[in-house]
This record gives sequence, structure tokens and C-alpha cells, in this order.
Amino acid sequence: VDKVDDGARKTQAGPITIEGEVDRIYLDVTGEQVIDDESLGRKIHITSRGYSTAVVWNPWSKIAASMGDLGDDDYRKMICVETANAGPETVEIAAGGEYRLEAIFTLSS
Repeated sequence: VDKVDDGARKTQAGPITIEGEVDRIYLDVTGEQVIDDESLGRKIHITSRGYSTAVVWNPWSKIAASMGDLGDDDYRKMICVETANAGPETVEIAAGGEYRLEAIFTLSS
């Protein structure tokens, strides 16, 4: 679900690349997500339980300029990857209820 493109449903083919504003919800996510951080020569592995979607976000230059916690070019050096139950796959929790979502981050070279 591409929130930058009015919620259009699209299919991702290949690795995610960032070349502009990105705000997407990936549905039916299973297994491990990997961020290939070439600048630092590492991979960030995200293993999760209790989720079915992943949110990938980068504000790019226009939105980043209005954010006090990002420097001028910081948007080029960041990516937000969230394990979630977002969009059409939200989870309703009754009053007094509980829900557990876990994310484990590990690094490799």
C-alpha cells in the first residue's frame, strides 16, 4: 500500500530502493527483513513475531526540512522499517486485553 501514491496497492519486485519520499505498508510479511547498509558494510536483520505488515518510511527532502530532528541531508542516510499490524491488518485489543509484538534486531557483515 503506497501512501505517497494515494494508497495505491502495488507489488514490490526486488530490493526496496529509496529515491524519493517513501511511506509504504507491506502486507502479508513473513520471515526476516534485511536492511543492507552498504555505507557501513553491515546488514541489519529484523526478525519479528505477532505482526503481519511492515512499514517502510523515508520523508525525503521536503518533509525532512520541516523536521527539527533531521539535519539538511540526514534523510539520505536514514530508513525507518517498522514491524506492525497496519493498514487493513490492524489488530483490535479489547479493554484489559493484551497483544504482544516482538522485534529482534541483529547485525552481520
